[in-house]
Amino acid sequence: MNLKNETQNLLLALSKLCEQMGDREFQTSLDVLSENSIGKHVRHILEFYICLIEGYPAGVVDYDKRSRNLRLESDRSFALSEIDKIRTDLDGLVDKEMSLLVSYSGFSNKIETTSSFFRELVYNIEHATHHMAIIRIALKSFENEVHLPKSFGVAYSTLIHQESCAQ
Repeated sequence: MNLKNETQNLLLALSKLCEQMGDREFQTSLDVLSENSIGKHVRHILEFYICLIEGYPAGVVDYDKRSRNLRLESDRSFALSEIDKIRTDLDGLVDKEMSLLVSYSGFSNKIETTSSFFRELVYNIEHATHHMAIIRIALKSFENEVHLPKSFGVAYSTLIHQESCAQ
C-alpha cells in the first residue's frame, strides 16, 4: 500500500461524500453522534491533516494545536476546498523524521517522541477511517441516500480479510 495514494483516495472519498450531502445533513447535530454533526467529524479529520502539513517544515507535529475552525464544520464548500488544498499540499511531501508532541493528563509538559512523516500519515489514515465509520453510521439518520464506496470507513486490514474470506 502506498501511503500517499491511500491518503489521496481517502480524502477523495470524503470529498465525494461532502458533495453528495446537503448543508442540513452536514450541519445537523445528531443524537447518534452525541449531539455532534457530520461536519464536526469532517473538520476533525481535516484538522489532523492540516496539523501534519503545517508541522512538516519544522519537523514537529502537535495535534493538540488544531485550530478548531468552525467554518470547516458548517460550510461544506469551504470543507471541500480544504480537502482539495490538503490533497495538493500532501503531493510534494516526502518521508522524513519528525517529532510528535503530545499532552496527557498527569504530565505538566508535553511529551516529545520521535516519529516520521509516513508514520504520521499512517496515524491520520487510521484516525480518518475511524471517523468515517462513525459518519457512515450517522448517515442512516437521513432519508437522503448518499452513495459510498464499500471501503468508506472500513480499515484496510478488514477489507483484505473480507476479500480472503470471499474466496
